[in-house]
Amino acid sequence: MTWHVSDAVVDGRVVGMRGRTELRTEGDGWRLGETRLFEVWRKEAPVVKRPVRATREQAPLPAGAERRHTATARRSSLH
Repeated sequence: MTWHVSDAVVDGRVVGMRGRTELRTEGDGWRLGETRLFEVWRKEAPVVKRPVRATREQAPLPAGAERRHTATARRSSLH
């Protein structure tokens, strides 16, 4: 999977990143494999926090679990 991040905070600095992460099948699901950063650049603009809205219904979580991130399929212009 090729990905990019427009605004990330690393050591208190706003940066943009581009990279690739391998997805591997494991049992009935997926897990993350090796991640490679292709490019990291410093940005001067402040991070603008935008609300994240689910685009579809999500399955309930097991007791004690916490949802941190939800990925959605999106076409990247960085291929």
